[in-house]
Amino acid sequence: MRVPVQIISFSFFLFSVTFVQSQDITCTAPVISNGYVVEPLPEYQKDAILKYRCNERFKPREGIPRCAKFGWTLNPECDEVTCELKSTTFGVKNIKPEGKSIFRAGESVEITCSEKTG
Repeated sequence: MRVPVQIISFSFFLFSVTFVQSQDITCTAPVISNGYVVEPLPEYQKDAILKYRCNERFKPREGIPRCAKFGWTLNPECDEVTCELKSTTFGVKNIKPEGKSIFRAGESVEITCSEKTG
């Protein structure tokens, strides 16, 4: 005698969940050319702001460096203070030193204006 047999199979999918412990995000104080870190710490925690100053005749770059996953959000750097003499020379008779247009802090430029004639 034949008896109909229904075969039911169950598949079990095995999976594993791995929990990775996150490491604390930290940054170290960078060496700043022509500047220094104010109140340096051995380590800075995530989102900490780096306070720094620049030496005389230098200024900090724009922006605020924050500690992030891959280091500081921007490089804390000090740029030299300069001023630029634009190319407008209308009414200018003479410029000394001649041919120079960018000057460092403390440098001088002499501009002689043309005399108006009636």
